[in-house]
Amino acid sequence: MSSLVGALGDLAVRRRPAVHGRSDVATAAPSSKVNEPRFGIVTALPIETLAVRRVFGNSLDIPTRALDRCPVVLRSIVLTHGKSRYEIVHCECLQMGNNSASIATTALLMLYPTITDVLMVGIAGGVPHHPFDLKHADAPDHVRLGDIVFADEVYQYDMIKRERAADTNRAKPRPASALFQKAYTRLSQKEFDKKAPWTKHVARVSRTHSEFKRPVSDELHVFSISDLGVITDTIVTHPPQIRRKANTAPLVHKGRVGSANILLKDDVTRNALRSLGIRAVEMEGSGVADATWNFDVGYGIVRGICDYCDPIKNETWQLYAALAAAAFSRAVIEVSV
Repeated sequence: MSSLVGALGDLAVRRRPAVHGRSDVATAAPSSKVNEPRFGIVTALPIETLAVRRVFGNSLDIPTRALDRCPVVLRSIVLTHGKSRYEIVHCECLQMGNNSASIATTALLMLYPTITDVLMVGIAGGVPHHPFDLKHADAPDHVRLGDIVFADEVYQYDMIKRERAADTNRAKPRPASALFQKAYTRLSQKEFDKKAPWTKHVARVSRTHSEFKRPVSDELHVFSISDLGVITDTIVTHPPQIRRKANTAPLVHKGRVGSANILLKDDVTRNALRSLGIRAVEMEGSGVADATWNFDVGYGIVRGICDYCDPIKNETWQLYAALAAAAFSRAVIEVSV
């Protein structure tokens, strides 16, 4: 917890008022020498914003005086790709949840009509593959702490019709953009060839900012309750995965992400979501998907896994998970240019 608080300290600096007419953060309009922005990044939590800033490098605050009532914080990130320089607009929501994410994404797209694709970047709860049949030698769908999940579609699991007999989900899952899905395919090929470009960003930030170092413990707990109401907590072994060459390297998964205005800390609900093909659970993706759909713009979701949505959910892995997601997101954008 102390590392989390320390890591957020420098984000608090930019929110301090200007002293003697000077601001603590440089502000500037995007350079005319930079290509107009095609990509937007949305983050909901301060640690997610911090991870993006660490991975992408310095960013410039876009002056709020030009945005009137815009309920978001915007920054301009400029990256170089070959001989070209291109701008990414980073949008920070004021709070977590699908409602806030939809508002922020809408504001971003209204202000920057040249944006064609938006990435939601941050942390999520993982949906592990358990129980696992040990007769098989591989569990490719097993998601672990520190892993990365790229959403091929988002499923809003709290969009329901409630009747006395049962609930019926009425969500309309929206697929991720073709551009980002092609980027995932290219990155998967690089990962297979042991040339995963995102790992260098994880290593660099972990080395220069110790609060982002990968935690050691990754325990998978299974909970059961007796007829007398006694809860038993059992630590189980993670199933084998052929793709996982080392416990210290984040594995990248592609699959459905579940989204709702629910902070999930219930393994029973998590297991039910697994039956729907959901690999990760978060709180902003469907808001981003709906907003981009309204503008006929593509979207993608990249999430780092920080917990297992169970009763012992905690913040230990949050910084590393946010870093992993930001690093993979940079790789997605770089191969999409």
